[in-house]
Formats: sequence, structure tokens, C-alpha cells
Amino acid sequence: MKPRILLAGEGWVSAATRFKGFDQFGSVTFHLGAEPLVAALKARWDVRYMPAHDCATEFP
Repeated sequence: MKPRILLAGEGWVSAATRFKGFDQFGSVTFHLGAEPLVAALKARWDVRYMPAHDCATEFP
């Protein structure tokens, strides 16, 4: 049986406003920052990745 890891957090939203002349353009991007780490850890451990937005309702 593999050791178990719970990684909580590392999810965020970035909001940006870009300006060109008198026009402005807004954008929002969702990021999951731990995906490369989780992929690497899964080779040796049983990993559960819980992004930040899930922690409020699903944290054990």
C-alpha cells in the first residue's frame, strides 16, 4: 500500500484588464498550480489533490 498525501490549495483565479487606446478588455483565468507536482508524486504515493475552491466544502 502506498503512503497517502493530501495536497490542499494551489488553485486561484487571476483577473486582468488590458488597455489599448481608449478601449479596455477584461479577462479572468483559472489556474491549478500543483498539477505538475501531483503528476510527479503519483508515481510513488497515493495523492489526493484538492484545489482551494473545494477546500471549504470537502476538506476532511
